[in-house]
Amino acid sequence: MKYNLNVAHLYGDLLNTYGDNGNLLALKYYAKKWIQI
Repeated sequence: MKYNLNVAHLYGDLLNTYGDNGNLLALKYYAKKWIQI
């Protein structure tokens, strides 16, 4: 079974102070590893 995962990252230049880009990279990594997107 194949899944699609859509993630919206709004205001990346303003919200980057708390590691939001790192959270997105981690989400992408685990999604590819566990769900096989």
